[in-house]
Amino acid sequence: MLRRPLFPRLAAAAALLAAPAIAEAAEDDSNATPTAAVWYHGRTASQVVSLTNAGYRIVDLEVESASPLRFTVAMVKNSGAYAKGWWWYHSVDISTLAGLVGQNNARIVDLEPYDSGGQLRYAAVMVSNTGADAKGWWWLTSSNLSDVSNTAAANNARIVDLERTQVGSTVWYSAVLIHNSGADAKGWYWWLGVTSSFISNEISSKGLRILDLERRSNGTYDVVLVKNDEGFHWWWYLAKSEAELNAAQAQTGSRLIDVERVSAIGGPLFYAVMINNSNELTTRVGEILRSGGTGGVTGLYLKRANGPVLASLQSDFVFEPASTIKTLMHVHAMRQIAQQNASLGETLTVRGPSRTPA
Repeated sequence: MLRRPLFPRLAAAAALLAAPAIAEAAEDDSNATPTAAVWYHGRTASQVVSLTNAGYRIVDLEVESASPLRFTVAMVKNSGAYAKGWWWYHSVDISTLAGLVGQNNARIVDLEPYDSGGQLRYAAVMVSNTGADAKGWWWLTSSNLSDVSNTAAANNARIVDLERTQVGSTVWYSAVLIHNSGADAKGWYWWLGVTSSFISNEISSKGLRILDLERRSNGTYDVVLVKNDEGFHWWWYLAKSEAELNAAQAQTGSRLIDVERVSAIGGPLFYAVMINNSNELTTRVGEILRSGGTGGVTGLYLKRANGPVLASLQSDFVFEPASTIKTLMHVHAMRQIAQQNASLGETLTVRGPSRTPA
């Protein structure tokens, strides 16, 4: 039986902050500055540490299993627009986690409760709650929906991370919220136990994008969304294999901000939310290419002669250009004519495929 934590309902809050003297840093789910990004599943804690030692920071963490302890992670390079002081922990109880928050002067950005041998344990990602990253924030665990809703309403806060846990017939929630003001002020919505069709309709009718998506065992979803006032390019995918998700990420030039692994016959399936991770030119041309509706794979590569790469999307993808190659042949032919190496009336001999005599 999964035991209740030492504190059945915990709501910890940092004091609301006055407007900082420096510009507020964008949250990872609202930052479309291109950066190095990776994601993995089935990783041990030591493997995740190896990635952090290589300069990556976790932006989304999922506990796949408690025994053996395995994680799914989405990560960004902890530099430039994404540089933050940060920590991650696993296998801690609620009192230890609360102490680490205070010790680090941090705020939790991802909270994962899980059953470890009948004991409630937590994995969590937190960032330094100082300087440009300082925010008023709250976190709750082992709480009911009224606790979460009342915390949001009483503090003008919005949910950025939501987890549902069911033990027997009892359902409780863990949530992380931030003050919905300043650079973080957004129209926002959250729905529980809804279908993918419902989510799609709300996205279209209200101009929303997903921040957090949790799949229930019955195939419905708990979802947190915000108004996409920034006009971010973003995507979401359901029940994709690892290969399919990687292909979608490469095709869109995006990075994962939320990913969940579900065991299935034939291999795990993934439910993911992505945000644009390409520069302006790559984004603009990529949208044109993807709007063709052919369902085919598209890509581009533009490099200034003796200069930098200006745009790149799937530049290493090996593909057969089909009729597109005719453009290259035409350019070559007209160039030869312009250089007086050939003429329009000239007959050419074209080598066909070699054949082995019968």
